[in-house]
Amino acid sequence: MKRFLIISNLVLSLLAGIYLLRIKSLPPEDLIYFQPEVVLQLLSFIGLLSGNMLLLYFILPFLFYYGTMGLFFQVWEGEFFLFQLEHLLMTASCAYIFVSAIIRFHILNLGIGIVAGTFLLIVFVSFYQLEVVSGQKDYQRYVPQLRYGTRLNIRD
Repeated sequence: MKRFLIISNLVLSLLAGIYLLRIKSLPPEDLIYFQPEVVLQLLSFIGLLSGNMLLLYFILPFLFYYGTMGLFFQVWEGEFFLFQLEHLLMTASCAYIFVSAIIRFHILNLGIGIVAGTFLLIVFVSFYQLEVVSGQKDYQRYVPQLRYGTRLNIRD
């Protein structure tokens, strides 16, 4: 299972990164805001390959938020199918990390990593929302249904 997660995290993050950077012409500095799943999968790849469980415990809330929750908020068709595969893989990585921590009795390390990762996740999501709502960058080019101003994703 670990080998599968290592290889598939690398392959899907590279595919999504190439798709966003080359085909969608997303600037590299906007990749972490627009599609943080690519960066998370690379961190997951590094953590699984090196065996750094503390890094994996730390990114566990990010994997859950962007991976598992992303399954329910993104469409399952067209160009988004690649990203849904990423979400499925992040959910599998989440389950693997959690189960391996329980089996190894690393409950305290897991708890510390989850608390620290959750704090950073809250800070990251709040800055991300402020960046998108402020309208400083043209995110509408990548997500046409996104609207600026006081209303976001509200259909008329």
